Amino acid sequence: MNDSPPFVQTPRRADRLQTLTSFLVLATAPAMLESAHWTLALAAHFRPYLLVAWVICGAAHLLSARFTGGTIAIVTSVFLLMGLQVDAAPQSSERPDLEVMQVNVQMDAQDTSALVEYIRAEDPDVVSLVEIDQRWVDALTSALDYPHVQVHPRPDFLGLAVLSRYPLRTFEVHDLTPGIPASTATIAGPEGEITLTTLHVLPPVRGEWARSQEEGLEELARERARHGARWVVCGDFNATPWSRAFRRFVAQSGLAPAPTSGWFSGTWPAGLPLVGLPIDHCLLASGVRLVSAETGPALSGDHRPISVSLDTRIR
Repeated sequence: MNDSPPFVQTPRRADRLQTLTSFLVLATAPAMLESAHWTLALAAHFRPYLLVAWVICGAAHLLSARFTGGTIAIVTSVFLLMGLQVDAAPQSSERPDLEVMQVNVQMDAQDTSALVEYIRAEDPDVVSLVEIDQRWVDALTSALDYPHVQVHPRPDFLGLAVLSRYPLRTFEVHDLTPGIPASTATIAGPEGEITLTTLHVLPPVRGEWARSQEEGLEELARERARHGARWVVCGDFNATPWSRAFRRFVAQSGLAPAPTSGWFSGTWPAGLPLVGLPIDHCLLASGVRLVSAETGPALSGDHRPISVSLDTRIR
């Protein structure tokens, strides 16, 4: 039996709460200062989880009548919430005529059958693929019945491919930054031609990779005028919607991201749906309208597929 009076135990509980608050301050500061250095920008991807932690911390402070700590938690939560306000969605429609699926296959995933069966079941009109090597090309093209196929396989996680039910009028591969390719295809869809760009930029886990990601997205944004109002961009951006690199690309390109994932329903890593990050995206120019967007299930790779149903009628 513990006969110690409450005033002996309370400071210990308060110390633990203060330690938690100090830890959250240290974890949150980089997310608020992401523009200062690429290493700080990594923390910004985890803003939703920091927000949850601050809400819990603030509730604990207020329940313990520690109003200074509670106020700090509330103010920090507001700033985090403001940083999570993503860009406006594309114009909507209720008449779909083209479905596009985007998948990072994970080049070294051993099982190809799960993705093959998913694509066959969903039956999208166009499949945009990244991390394609020759093994994946052979597995997909032999099992799926797409009459129009263009591939650019590579052994280094940067391969690209497009499978289409409709003719591909053109297909070109060009570097966004040295050695980092993107493909652009002109698709003769049911309501006229659209342009589809597929990309896989590097993850910003090294200084040079972070610069490559930022410069590559800036280069792609400069292509906006060339591709016109019927442009769709899909791929693995290795960036969340609230990251500086992604928001800058949206602002520079004028494209609108399709809301395929929420704060806690990311595309990577596929096996951890409640703590995943939405880093795979499809974005639309003003001449293409969004009917629906969704994130697919965890399959054999480490990314979940995303799909967008589009209205591509010429207006």
